[in-house]
Amino acid sequence: MRGAFSYHQWVAKPFLTLDDQVGLLQSRGLDVGDPWIAAAHLRRLNYYRVSGYSRQFQIAPSAGDERFAPGVSLARILELMALDAQLRSLLSEALSEIEIGVRSRFAYEAGLELGSRAFYLDESAYLAVTPDLGAHIAKLERELSRPKLRTVERYKVGDDLSAVPIWVAIELITFGALAKTLWYLSSQQPTLLTADSLGVQRTGFTSAVHSFAVLRNACAHHNQLWHRPFDVMFATLPKEKKREPKFDRASAYSGIVVAKRFLRAMGRLPDWEDRVNELLDADADFRSGILQPDPK
Repeated sequence: MRGAFSYHQWVAKPFLTLDDQVGLLQSRGLDVGDPWIAAAHLRRLNYYRVSGYSRQFQIAPSAGDERFAPGVSLARILELMALDAQLRSLLSEALSEIEIGVRSRFAYEAGLELGSRAFYLDESAYLAVTPDLGAHIAKLERELSRPKLRTVERYKVGDDLSAVPIWVAIELITFGALAKTLWYLSSQQPTLLTADSLGVQRTGFTSAVHSFAVLRNACAHHNQLWHRPFDVMFATLPKEKKREPKFDRASAYSGIVVAKRFLRAMGRLPDWEDRVNELLDADADFRSGILQPDPK
């Protein structure tokens, strides 16, 4: 039948066993060391996670030349992956503090300014330019409608969520949805007072929170940070650029710079900067790929 789906049309590459995966890496010139140990690493980490880091050591992977440069070893790639995991852990620690702070301060300021009704579910509470507003509110409603949420059940009347106050909802909605709410509320006073309460500048606050949500999701899903440019750009300040090493605005390091500012203002994790610097200073290649991502 014309137009019928064929599974085989979508299978571009055959399944490779662990031994096949090791053999493929060897055929491309990678020093895998002990093949049995290499296979164990691939089983633990997944071949395609490893290949994301491996690309930086290949001749021209974007052009189809996946041969490795001379002298590259799997052990070296695994070292960089371990450093990346440590950086994700450090970022998760900082972003957790920032997220909890933003949630708590906004719930208070919004409750004080906008009352106990679920204003965040009312389309009229948002700017007319809010993208995908219907989908945004539907997402919030889904988060609040999950079964067995006793905190919400106290305020629900059937399926009506309009009485669920922001200080209850704030613990249930995603950080990304909160960032969008902060950005597009027609009454910006709660958002501005949240920035004031945290001790950070009002200018660029909503942009920073949105970028934090993107970076936090990347860390939560164990995404690669090394040599990865982000679609969002952190609102770094001119004075921060002067005292920091040269970095790309789309890099994870840009997020680190803004996280430092928030943590200082909040008085949280005073040794976090030192731990991040120590990690980056431990390996020049890793540091370079975080500050100036240049993916192949």
